[in-house]
Amino acid sequence: MVIEQKREVVDENHHVIALPIDWLSEITIVDTPGTNAIIRSHETITTQFVPRSDLVLFITSSDRPSQKVSVLLWSSFAIGVRRF
Repeated sequence: MVIEQKREVVDENHHVIALPIDWLSEITIVDTPGTNAIIRSHETITTQFVPRSDLVLFITSSDRPSQKVSVLLWSSFAIGVRRF
């Protein structure tokens, strides 16, 4: 089964990919740049977006887990987070 996707490039940092899957119409999935990035604007994008998110999946490398900068950053996000 081949699922056709629609891709829209808004700008170099913003691409929209749409798939014809019913339940996806109810959510938005965002892949932000990492923390501790070489390009400073990448970290800025992440730090501005994460506090507005309902769910965050933090994925880290198995060979460099929980770098201190990332742990401090995510700890600052955890203040005031809704817990279910």
